[in-house]
Amino acid sequence: MVGPRLYTELVSDPRQITPAEFQLVEILWETSASLTVSQVREALDNGRRPAYTTVMTLLDKLARKGSLSRVKKGKAYHYRPAVDRDAVLRHLLGQFADAYFGGEVHTIQRFLAGEPLRSRTSGAASRKGRPRRLKETGEPPSSKNEGEMDVVLL
Repeated sequence: MVGPRLYTELVSDPRQITPAEFQLVEILWETSASLTVSQVREALDNGRRPAYTTVMTLLDKLARKGSLSRVKKGKAYHYRPAVDRDAVLRHLLGQFADAYFGGEVHTIQRFLAGEPLRSRTSGAASRKGRPRRLKETGEPPSSKNEGEMDVVLL
């Protein structure tokens, strides 16, 4: 089972940005000026704009975890990115690599280039930290690290 401390560290990492949050931060990365909630909402070009309060909640959440900085000017908060776009993308790609490619980013590159990937079961090193196949009975093998899957499910 994942302890509360590990979960808190994962959730409070400023580079840990959801797809919806990324969409908002990307607007801020594209401008040199700080923007208000209304300006960020107006810049969304996906056809349907979310409610003002939805954008405000996401920007507030990003500011609280350190992904954005904000300054109150008059009655409105103005937001700026506090994390570098490349750092966020490297972090998210690393998580993806850990979850699906055994932590090997170069394997993702080979996969995208169309190269065949080696089987998960070839070599002990490629199996390290990955779930094992189900036994013939359909039961998962017992593991000393049963809590590992909890981290993935969060």
